[in-house]
Amino acid sequence: MRKFLILFLLLTSGAVQAQGIQFFKGTLAELFAKARAEQKHIYVDVYTTWCGPCQLMARQVFPDSAVGAYMAPRFVSYKLNAEKGEGPAFAKKHGVTGYPTGLYFNPEGELVYSNMGFNDTKGWFESQGNIALKESADPQNLAFLKKEYAAGKSDTAFLKKILTKEIELNTQNDGTASRATQLFRQLTPAQQIDISNLRLLTLANVFGHDTVLAHSRKYLEPLLRGIAGADRDKIATALGDAGQNNLYRVMPKGKTSYEYELAEYLKTSYVLDSLTPEDVEKEELTKRLEAAGRGVPDILIPRVPQLVAKYYTGLSDTELKRRDSVSYAGMAADIESMIASGNLSGAEADQVRAMNKGMGRAVVANNLNNAAWTYFELKRPTPELKLALTWIDEALRIAPKDHNAMDTKAHLLASLGRRPEALQLQRKAVAQGKAAGADTEELEAYLKKLEKQAAAKPKARK
Repeated sequence: MRKFLILFLLLTSGAVQAQGIQFFKGTLAELFAKARAEQKHIYVDVYTTWCGPCQLMARQVFPDSAVGAYMAPRFVSYKLNAEKGEGPAFAKKHGVTGYPTGLYFNPEGELVYSNMGFNDTKGWFESQGNIALKESADPQNLAFLKKEYAAGKSDTAFLKKILTKEIELNTQNDGTASRATQLFRQLTPAQQIDISNLRLLTLANVFGHDTVLAHSRKYLEPLLRGIAGADRDKIATALGDAGQNNLYRVMPKGKTSYEYELAEYLKTSYVLDSLTPEDVEKEELTKRLEAAGRGVPDILIPRVPQLVAKYYTGLSDTELKRRDSVSYAGMAADIESMIASGNLSGAEADQVRAMNKGMGRAVVANNLNNAAWTYFELKRPTPELKLALTWIDEALRIAPKDHNAMDTKAHLLASLGRRPEALQLQRKAVAQGKAAGADTEELEAYLKKLEKQAAAKPKARK
């Protein structure tokens, strides 16, 4: 099982939460009914349990008294897990492609704005709400344009107008991609490669409809590969920062293209974020695992095994203690700051300190677990699965009570035909998860699957 490790755990007491956003608890239907009755707008925080920026939002933004005071009279707020219950279908319907995503609806339940990512700059969260309120009040807002489109309006100028609006508001979804394809087919060949149209089509088509996708690849891949062309500078300028963030979506799923993109990304990170060479290589490992999950499995070899071995396996107890110390020292300043601001009591701070004393080694175990889980999910060849098994064994040596690592190992064992061992270990994972107070629903589901397989009698040969 993949997990995201929270590097700093904030215990949100009732007193702290009361200062910030008050999230409505109930079904989505009840949420929209409440907003309609109170004539308030709706804010939905779409998150996942493994998402680091989501945890930062919950810790640093939502408890803020100024944010709470802004939201209460204007919005009914709601938290939605994108991987449970109503979450998956709702997130897909509204074009959620990353986390955290904020979805803003008018009182009638129409999506008027969305944003993605974490930002703790003072006043930023309130500014996003203001954008949504301004858009909702605009007679020519996105909801109005979508009604016009549904009524049959689809001339070239109108399609450009609605696509531009969707891009500006970060509300692109599958319908946006369909409209981009529709516009593409209305344009002449010369218009299709016009810089402004290319930018519009590319950013509107974040869901990757094939017709526009092939066109974007044809004209953007040379730019990404660094091949000079007459229009290169103009295209780069036209795409701008927002376009650069979406360029990976139009890249062909091939190792060569991704290697170029990765190298450019790491080079930029090294310069802009002042990362050390070690930080850059650790970031490279993360990006390669992400790319493999996006359909570029060849990106794993040979660098992922090399980087895992270099930074996460065979660490002595002295080195693990050093990493614990470095991690704890980095967290101490955050704790003192939150005590000073009143967001953390002395007793809570003591609990946080106690929980995070072994965070350095926990990070190592977590990264080993995520690498091993990626190999399992991608159904890598047997030799690579066996290598992943050594990684998860190392994770369990470092963190022997980690129920997520036990679950990952059970999956790997079953994939390698060692089902009795997998069943025994999964039972232990469930027990350990319950002892830790964790959500064990997924662990128990896999345990039932293993038990069902074990109970099935092999068919007699005739």
